[in-house]
Amino acid sequence: MNLKSYITKITFAAIATMLSGVAAQATPITVPNASFETPTSPSETATNPNLITGWVFNVKGGSYYGTEAISGHFSSAGASSGNNAAFINNDDPSVTDTITSAASLGTIAPLTTYTLTLAIGNHNGTVLYDNPGNVSFSLLANGVAFATKTVTNGTVPESTFEDFSLTYTTPSSGSVIGENLTIQMASLPETGTAFQPAFDNVTLDATSVAVVPEPPTAALLISGGFALFWLMRQRRIGRAIYAAFLLSVAGLSLANAQVIKTLPLDDQTVYHLKVGADKVTTLVFPQPITALEGTGITGDPKIKADMLLSYHAGDRFFSVRALADPATADLNVIINRKVYVLELATNKEPFQSVTFYPADEPPAQTAGQPNVGPSRLLGLLDKAKAYPLLAEQYPEMVSQIDKAEPFTQTLYEGFHVILAKVFRFDAEDALIFQVEFVNETDKPIYYIPQSLAVRVGSGVYWSALSDASGIMTAGEKDPKTGKITPGHSDGYFVICGTPHGGRNHLSVQNAFNVLVFRQENS
Repeated sequence: MNLKSYITKITFAAIATMLSGVAAQATPITVPNASFETPTSPSETATNPNLITGWVFNVKGGSYYGTEAISGHFSSAGASSGNNAAFINNDDPSVTDTITSAASLGTIAPLTTYTLTLAIGNHNGTVLYDNPGNVSFSLLANGVAFATKTVTNGTVPESTFEDFSLTYTTPSSGSVIGENLTIQMASLPETGTAFQPAFDNVTLDATSVAVVPEPPTAALLISGGFALFWLMRQRRIGRAIYAAFLLSVAGLSLANAQVIKTLPLDDQTVYHLKVGADKVTTLVFPQPITALEGTGITGDPKIKADMLLSYHAGDRFFSVRALADPATADLNVIINRKVYVLELATNKEPFQSVTFYPADEPPAQTAGQPNVGPSRLLGLLDKAKAYPLLAEQYPEMVSQIDKAEPFTQTLYEGFHVILAKVFRFDAEDALIFQVEFVNETDKPIYYIPQSLAVRVGSGVYWSALSDASGIMTAGEKDPKTGKITPGHSDGYFVICGTPHGGRNHLSVQNAFNVLVFRQENS
C-alpha cells in the first residue's frame, strides 16, 4: 500500500468516526402489564404471588395483595392509567413487602440514563389501610437494587395518584453492566398502623449518554486531521471538507460542555443558566432542597408562567422547561439556611444537566472504584458512630449520608446477628454496617472480624475494614432453671466498592444477610 492510499484510508476512517455519533434520544422500554389491567377484574389473594400477569409479589404475614378498581378507592385518577391499580396490604409494619417485574426487561447497558416513573396512590380516608406508608421503587440488576428512590408517608395527597421518577446513569463498566434489569416497588417498615400503598402506570426509558472519544478514537481523529491536511495540500480534497473536519473535532470535545455542566455551589454567586422549550434542564444539588422561591416559574401547569418546574419535596434535584421563547425566570434555592440564586433564560442551546458540588470539595467520582484509603475509611467509621450527635447538633454534616435501621436477623447455630444500622457514603461508594451479635449459648463464640461480609442476592461483599472484637459475649445460664440469657456484643465493618474494583451501587434499603465465619478458640 503506497503512502497516498494509506493516508486516504486513515482519512475516511476518521470521517466515518466523526459522523457515527447521533443525538441521544430516550427509548421506551416495554414494561409488561404496566398499568395492572390483567386480570381485567380486580382480584386479591394472600397465597398467589403470581396473581398479576408480569409481576411477582413477596408479601409476608398472610397479608392480602392484588389489584383494585381505581374509581372505587380514589376520588381522582391523578397520574394513574386505566381502570386498575396494584396494591399491598402491609399488616406488619416491621417487614418489607414487594412487587417485582417477573421477567427481565433487557440487559443493563453502559453509559445509559434509565428513568423509571410510576404513580403512587393514597386511598380515600385516613384510617386502617388508607395511607400508603413509606414506599420505595428500585432498578434491580439480577435481583439486587442498584438505584432506589423512597417516598415517605404523607407525600402523596389524599385520594389520588401522583407521579414519581428515579433517574440513574450507568458507568462505562462495573458489576451491573450486562446484568438482567428488573423493577421493584416496596412497602417499607414503619411504626404505626397497617398501610396500603397503590401503584400504577409504570414506565421506563433509556437514553444513551454521549461521551468524549477514548484515546484510540481521539488518536484516529488527530491522524485523520493530518491526513486531511496532507490531501488538501495535494489538492485531493477541498478546504471546505477540511474545515468541516476541524469543526467536527471541536464539536466532539465541546458537545458535552455545551449541554452538561458541573459547577461549584456558592451562595455568593449568581448562576446564569440556559434552558429550552424543547428540552428539559435538570439541576442536581449535593443536599436535599429545603425550599424554592421564584418569579416567572410555576410547578402547576394550570398556572400561567413562562417556565414550568418539576420538583418533589425532599429531593436533591428538580427540572425546568420553558413554556415560551423568549422567557426568563428567577429562582432561589434554599438549602440548610443558605440561598443560591439562579437566573434562567431561554437559549437555542440549553443546558440539559447541571450538577452542583460543594465549593470546598472536588466533584464526586461517578464511575469506577473511588480511591479510598484506610485513613478515609476510619474517618467515615467515626462519622457513622457519631451520627446521632452530628444529626442533632450539626445536621449539615450528615445531610448527604443515607441511613437505614433494618433490624433484620441472620440466624446461625448458637447465635444470630442483628443488622442494626446501615450508612451509605455515596462519594466513597462505602457502606458501614452496625451489627449486634447475640450469643444464645453460655460459652464465648469466636469469629474472624476481618472476614465479616454481607450477601445481597447472589453477590458477596467483603469488609475492607472492621471494628469488632472477634468474641461474642457468652450468655448467662440460670443454675436453677438452666435457662440462658443471651449475651450481646456490638461490631462495625465497612464495605467499599466491589471485589472486582468497580462501584457496588448498593442501597441502604437492600436486603442484607450478614456473613460471620467462626474460628476455634486456640
